[in-house]
Amino acid sequence: LFLGLFFQYLGAQRERESFRQWVPKKALPEVHTGTAFGTCLLTDIQGPRSLSSRLHRLEYNSLMERYYDRVVLPVTQHNGRIWGFSGDGMMCLFTAEEPQKALRQNACRAALEILVQVDLFNQQMGEDQQVPTRIGLHTDWIELGGKTLGDAGNTVSSIEGLNRILSTQLLA
Repeated sequence: LFLGLFFQYLGAQRERESFRQWVPKKALPEVHTGTAFGTCLLTDIQGPRSLSSRLHRLEYNSLMERYYDRVVLPVTQHNGRIWGFSGDGMMCLFTAEEPQKALRQNACRAALEILVQVDLFNQQMGEDQQVPTRIGLHTDWIELGGKTLGDAGNTVSSIEGLNRILSTQLLA
Protein backbone atom coordinates (compact mmCIF):
# COMPACT_ATOMS: atom_id res chain seq x y z
CA LEU A 1 0.00 0.00 0.00
CA PHE A 2 2.80 2.39 0.94
CA LEU A 3 4.72 1.68 -2.25
CA GLY A 4 1.57 2.16 -4.33
CA LEU A 5 0.94 5.56 -2.73
CA PHE A 6 4.57 6.52 -3.12
CA PHE A 7 4.58 5.67 -6.85
CA GLN A 8 1.29 7.55 -7.30
CA TYR A 9 2.89 10.58 -5.65
CA LEU A 10 5.94 10.33 -7.93
CA GLY A 11 3.69 10.06 -10.98
CA ALA A 12 1.77 13.16 -9.93
CA GLN A 13 5.04 15.05 -9.45
CA ARG A 14 6.27 14.03 -12.94
CA GLU A 15 2.97 15.10 -14.47
CA ARG A 16 3.15 18.43 -12.62
CA GLU A 17 6.67 19.02 -13.93
CA SER A 18 5.55 18.34 -17.50
CA PHE A 19 2.92 21.10 -17.19
CA ARG A 20 5.50 23.72 -16.18
CA GLN A 21 6.49 24.44 -19.78
CA TRP A 22 3.01 25.78 -20.61
CA VAL A 23 1.29 26.73 -17.39
CA PRO A 24 1.94 29.52 -14.86
CA LYS A 25 2.88 28.16 -11.44
CA LYS A 26 -0.29 29.39 -9.69
CA ALA A 27 -2.45 27.48 -12.19
CA LEU A 28 -0.75 24.11 -11.76
CA PRO A 29 -2.88 21.32 -10.37
CA GLU A 30 -2.61 20.60 -6.70
CA VAL A 31 -2.98 17.16 -5.21
CA HIS A 32 -6.34 17.13 -3.40
CA THR A 33 -8.56 14.33 -2.26
CA GLY A 34 -12.11 14.31 -1.03
CA THR A 35 -15.23 16.01 -2.26
CA ALA A 36 -15.63 19.62 -3.33
CA PHE A 37 -18.39 21.60 -4.94
CA GLY A 38 -17.43 23.22 -8.18
CA THR A 39 -17.56 23.75 -11.88
CA CYS A 40 -15.51 21.73 -14.33
CA LEU A 41 -14.42 23.54 -17.49
CA LEU A 42 -13.14 21.33 -20.28
CA THR A 43 -11.58 22.67 -23.48
CA ASP A 44 -10.79 20.69 -26.60
CA ILE A 45 -9.31 21.74 -29.92
CA GLN A 46 -11.39 20.67 -32.90
CA GLY A 47 -9.46 18.46 -35.30
CA PRO A 48 -6.03 18.29 -33.58
CA ARG A 49 -4.84 15.25 -35.54
CA SER A 50 -4.95 17.09 -38.83
CA LEU A 51 -3.15 20.04 -37.26
CA SER A 52 -0.39 17.92 -35.76
CA SER A 53 -0.01 15.96 -38.99
CA ARG A 54 0.39 19.13 -41.09
CA LEU A 55 3.00 20.74 -38.85
CA HIS A 56 6.50 19.66 -37.89
CA ARG A 57 6.69 18.47 -34.27
CA LEU A 58 8.63 21.54 -33.11
CA GLU A 59 6.28 23.88 -34.94
CA TYR A 60 3.27 22.12 -33.40
CA ASN A 61 4.80 22.32 -29.91
CA SER A 62 5.49 26.02 -30.38
CA LEU A 63 1.93 26.59 -31.57
CA MET A 64 0.51 24.73 -28.57
CA GLU A 65 2.72 26.68 -26.17
CA ARG A 66 1.42 29.98 -27.57
CA TYR A 67 -2.14 28.62 -27.49
CA TYR A 68 -1.89 27.59 -23.83
CA ASP A 69 -0.36 30.98 -22.96
CA ARG A 70 -3.67 32.46 -24.15
CA VAL A 71 -6.21 30.00 -22.74
CA VAL A 72 -4.72 29.46 -19.28
CA LEU A 73 -4.80 33.14 -18.34
CA PRO A 74 -8.63 33.53 -18.20
CA VAL A 75 -8.81 30.50 -15.92
CA THR A 76 -6.30 31.86 -13.41
CA GLN A 77 -7.77 35.37 -13.58
CA HIS A 78 -11.12 33.95 -12.46
CA ASN A 79 -9.73 31.84 -9.59
CA GLY A 80 -9.70 28.55 -11.45
CA ARG A 81 -7.01 25.90 -11.43
CA ILE A 82 -5.75 23.61 -14.15
CA TRP A 83 -6.55 20.02 -13.19
CA GLY A 84 -4.78 18.46 -16.14
CA PHE A 85 -4.14 18.16 -19.85
CA SER A 86 -5.16 15.32 -22.10
CA GLY A 87 -3.94 15.56 -25.66
CA ASP A 88 -4.92 19.07 -26.66
CA GLY A 89 -7.66 19.32 -24.03
CA MET A 90 -7.48 21.13 -20.72
CA MET A 91 -9.56 20.38 -17.61
CA CYS A 92 -10.01 23.26 -15.18
CA LEU A 93 -11.73 23.41 -11.81
CA PHE A 94 -13.41 26.19 -9.89
CA THR A 95 -14.04 24.66 -6.45
CA ALA A 96 -15.07 25.41 -2.87
CA GLU A 97 -16.16 23.37 0.12
CA GLU A 98 -19.79 24.48 -0.23
CA PRO A 99 -21.94 25.58 -3.18
CA GLN A 100 -21.24 29.15 -4.26
CA LYS A 101 -22.83 31.09 -7.10
CA ALA A 102 -19.48 32.82 -7.74
CA LEU A 103 -17.90 29.52 -8.86
CA ARG A 104 -20.33 29.17 -11.75
CA GLN A 105 -19.99 32.84 -12.65
CA ASN A 106 -16.19 32.67 -12.63
CA ALA A 107 -16.17 29.54 -14.77
CA CYS A 108 -18.59 31.07 -17.29
CA ARG A 109 -16.55 34.27 -17.50
CA ALA A 110 -13.37 32.26 -17.99
CA ALA A 111 -15.00 30.17 -20.75
CA LEU A 112 -16.20 33.25 -22.61
CA GLU A 113 -12.78 34.88 -22.31
CA ILE A 114 -11.08 31.71 -23.55
CA LEU A 115 -13.23 31.88 -26.69
CA VAL A 116 -12.27 35.54 -27.19
CA GLN A 117 -8.58 34.66 -26.75
CA VAL A 118 -8.88 31.76 -29.20
CA ASP A 119 -10.50 34.06 -31.78
CA LEU A 120 -7.70 36.61 -31.35
CA PHE A 121 -5.12 33.84 -31.56
CA ASN A 122 -6.66 32.40 -34.74
CA GLN A 123 -6.70 35.86 -36.37
CA GLN A 124 -2.91 35.95 -35.97
CA MET A 125 -2.36 32.43 -37.31
CA GLY A 126 -2.30 31.22 -40.87
CA GLU A 127 -5.12 29.12 -42.30
CA ASP A 128 -3.20 25.90 -41.58
CA GLN A 129 -2.64 26.82 -37.89
CA GLN A 130 -6.19 27.54 -36.73
CA VAL A 131 -7.19 26.05 -33.38
CA PRO A 132 -11.00 26.14 -33.13
CA THR A 133 -11.81 25.29 -29.53
CA ARG A 134 -14.90 23.79 -27.92
CA ILE A 135 -15.74 24.18 -24.23
CA GLY A 136 -18.00 22.26 -21.87
CA LEU A 137 -19.03 23.39 -18.38
CA HIS A 138 -20.65 21.34 -15.62
CA THR A 139 -21.32 22.17 -11.97
CA ASP A 140 -21.68 19.40 -9.39
CA TRP A 141 -20.03 17.79 -6.41
CA ILE A 142 -16.62 16.66 -7.57
CA GLU A 143 -14.75 13.63 -6.30
CA LEU A 144 -11.12 14.69 -6.12
CA GLY A 145 -8.58 11.94 -6.08
CA GLY A 146 -6.05 10.40 -8.38
CA LYS A 147 -6.58 11.29 -12.01
CA THR A 148 -10.38 11.26 -12.10
CA LEU A 149 -13.08 13.69 -11.03
CA GLY A 150 -15.83 11.15 -10.59
CA ASP A 151 -19.12 11.60 -12.40
CA ALA A 152 -18.57 15.37 -12.84
CA GLY A 153 -15.55 14.72 -15.06
CA ASN A 154 -17.47 12.26 -17.23
CA THR A 155 -20.43 14.59 -17.50
CA VAL A 156 -18.40 17.63 -18.56
CA SER A 157 -16.66 15.50 -21.17
CA SER A 158 -20.04 14.46 -22.58
CA ILE A 159 -21.24 18.07 -22.58
CA GLU A 160 -18.11 19.22 -24.38
CA GLY A 161 -18.59 16.43 -26.92
CA LEU A 162 -22.12 17.62 -27.69
CA ASN A 163 -20.58 20.78 -29.16
CA ARG A 164 -19.44 18.68 -32.11
CA ILE A 165 -22.94 17.35 -32.75
CA LEU A 166 -24.67 20.72 -32.26
CA SER A 167 -21.98 22.75 -34.10
CA THR A 168 -21.49 24.98 -31.05
CA GLN A 169 -18.41 26.19 -29.22
CA LEU A 170 -19.69 26.41 -25.64
CA LEU A 171 -22.22 24.33 -23.73
CA ALA A 172 -23.02 24.42 -20.01
